[in-house]
Amino acid sequence: MPAFRRIVFATTRPVRMIRLQPILRTAGIEAAPVVMDPQRWCETPAAQSECLVFLDSRSAPSWEKIAAARRGAVGSRFVLCSRIVTPELVRSAMECGIDGVLSTGLPEDDAVSALLQICQGERQFRFEPVKAQPAAMPVAVPADFDMLWMFGEA
Repeated sequence: MPAFRRIVFATTRPVRMIRLQPILRTAGIEAAPVVMDPQRWCETPAAQSECLVFLDSRSAPSWEKIAAARRGAVGSRFVLCSRIVTPELVRSAMECGIDGVLSTGLPEDDAVSALLQICQGERQFRFEPVKAQPAAMPVAVPADFDMLWMFGEA
């Protein structure tokens, strides 16, 4: 696995990234993450060299800024973290060169596996399937109930 100079959590809400810490440890990444404002981080290209960057989707800069930062940081890996991963999010992430998209709802083993593959240079877009909404419970209507008197003719 490539050795990264820094681990960066690019977020305005550091609490949202806490779940990544055990995933990093399990993946064998011991460096302490640095929390940075995503806008400021994207504007400092020298700081982007050889970093493992986790972008919080809720506070990420524009796709254009991410793409420019990605082009300027060839030895780095960019991972977008999001609670909800939509097809539009994946398409935009691919277009701007993001190395991976991870859903914050992934089981830890899946997240570790995907992160290790990202660190080795593979692109990974991993998220849990959309859960189906439970079907509405059917209402039992007694057989002798006459709906016509209440609702009129259908």
